[in-house]
Amino acid sequence: MSEFEELEKYPLETYQTYLLTHLTKIYSARKETVKADWEKYSDLLIDKFAIHSSTLFHLINGIIEHESPSSNIRKVSFDLFSINSLIRVLIETYITFNHIYVYPKSDDEKEFRFLLWQLDGLLDQKKFKIDNKDFEDAELILNNNKERIENLFNEIESTNFYKTLSVTKLTKIFNRIKGKVNWKFTISEDLKVKEIKIIELVELACVSKTFINLYKYTSTHTHSGFVSIEHFEKMR
Repeated sequence: MSEFEELEKYPLETYQTYLLTHLTKIYSARKETVKADWEKYSDLLIDKFAIHSSTLFHLINGIIEHESPSSNIRKVSFDLFSINSLIRVLIETYITFNHIYVYPKSDDEKEFRFLLWQLDGLLDQKKFKIDNKDFEDAELILNNNKERIENLFNEIESTNFYKTLSVTKLTKIFNRIKGKVNWKFTISEDLKVKEIKIIELVELACVSKTFINLYKYTSTHTHSGFVSIEHFEKMR
């Protein structure tokens, strides 16, 4: 039986084999490679993808058991919402890795995208409703985060790739005065920068209509929209 036939007939078992053999060997060798600080997060994204994959494998096999009319029969149920939420997270992890570490045409661009991603995340974290006296060390943590954000703004402005783009082209994804940053963007051949939404990033990275629709479908389950509850009712 060919690998394709095995994957088609035993998708979960074959995927687990790939994860624990071929992919593990590649990842182990990759970890031994010396990397710059901004490159090390690529391994963490792969880690995240692998952990979610492992959890998804167990969820699809069924996790909820209950007694049936006959003690000889085992009934297994499925947590559809968690399965679909995990698939959505897997897709988002995949497109994040590709957007930062695969699509850029140079290491300078990769570093630039990574720093924007890092700063975007820290600015989002800044929106948490936390006051200086909410808990011990709260003031210290808030001040440290503020300093990290300031340093990142300076670091981004000093990168080689930043200097190749005009200020007017950058304002859509990087505006220090307004505190606006967006790591999701495209750059055309003439260096025009276009801000994009997460679904557009999915369309760029996944290409296939199947995966695009899968992302949209799993999103309805993640957000508990009407369609997800309707599906749940039918399954029940």
